[in-house]
Amino acid sequence: MSSIADGTNAESGRASVRGEGDLRPGDRALRDSEDRFRRLFEMSLDAIYIQSGGKLALINRAGAKLLGAETPENLVGRCVWDLVHPDWRERIKEQMGRLLEEQTEIPLIQGKYLRLDGNSVDVEMIATPCAYGDRPGALLLARDITGQRLAR
Repeated sequence: MSSIADGTNAESGRASVRGEGDLRPGDRALRDSEDRFRRLFEMSLDAIYIQSGGKLALINRAGAKLLGAETPENLVGRCVWDLVHPDWRERIKEQMGRLLEEQTEIPLIQGKYLRLDGNSVDVEMIATPCAYGDRPGALLLARDITGQRLAR
């Protein structure tokens, strides 16, 4: 049995190289699905990120922009609670705790994030349970609603 993702053969531990024509239909479908998700993730105008163990594991360019980072890589590994406004931390921690314990989605809620420059940004967000590797985590989508709040 081989793993397309890392190119190793699980039975022998040897690396294997498989060409496009060598893929089984299920492997090709999985690869195509992963490619579509990756493109959606990268092209989204909304912030999409995965948090696991209280840290940002993955974040797209829109998320980096929302939080004032030059690149997504500048945020990966950061503690998510450092990026949530102190006035909102407890509420969001409660929601995330429920998500992880009950494996249930967080419906659309509003909150406030902190950008790297210290300024705050009003957001609306949703989240769903999502394992990252072998660790539990959450897939979150967030959008800046500061302009909407100021218009009211």
